[in-house]
Amino acid sequence: MERIARDVGVGGADLSVLAGKWPDAADLLYWRMNEIKLDRMEITQADAQVMRDLQRVCTVCGSKRRCEHALANNPSDPAWQKYCPNATTLLALAAERAAKTRAH
Repeated sequence: MERIARDVGVGGADLSVLAGKWPDAADLLYWRMNEIKLDRMEITQADAQVMRDLQRVCTVCGSKRRCEHALANNPSDPAWQKYCPNATTLLALAAERAAKTRAH
């Protein structure tokens, strides 16, 4: 178990938690990424570890109901940034994307 966990870049305890929550545990992450115009395949190709970390954090997040409600009712409301444990990373990725767009 520890070797498998190491191979996918998580700890053994995290792997047990994650295994019990897949396959759709990070769907809200993908929904949020779409709302802020982040391409998950592009991020995965650029840095797979960042994508795995985003997925892991989303999977174990305690604010799933709040997040789902916000995405369904008012996805552009910035309130998600206060409760989403991935907000800092997602906003940094969005800023990086915007800077690359401006540079081209």
